[in-house]
Amino acid sequence: VCMVDDSEHEAFLAHRCYQKAEVPNPWLTFKSGEAFLEHMELVRSGRSLVPAVVLMDINMPGLSGFDAVERLRQQHEFRTIPVVMMLTNSMSDADRQRSAEVGAQRFQPKPLEIDTYIAFFRRLKAGTY
Repeated sequence: VCMVDDSEHEAFLAHRCYQKAEVPNPWLTFKSGEAFLEHMELVRSGRSLVPAVVLMDINMPGLSGFDAVERLRQQHEFRTIPVVMMLTNSMSDADRQRSAEVGAQRFQPKPLEIDTYIAFFRRLKAGTY
């Protein structure tokens, strides 16, 4: 599971909730879309595993989440990653639509309560999201 978010606080909070949900998959955090795409080059070369889930923030300096997902989807090998999800503070219908247009399979506002965040990760773990 990869989380791409420039906020260390958001990444820390998500990771703690992920741990509390007891998801067995490894957790990777990237502070930018660029760093995530560099990691995906390791995946392409076989030096790292394809992530089961990518949680992508939209608003980041440099490469936005929209741009990162769009670039990811342009690469043949990554057109069918099982889940690419926009995990964002946005509730905007325009952001939801843009997420789908660039190839995100889901759009999820960041949960505001810890219990909701843990439940979110439990649903991912169970494959019921």
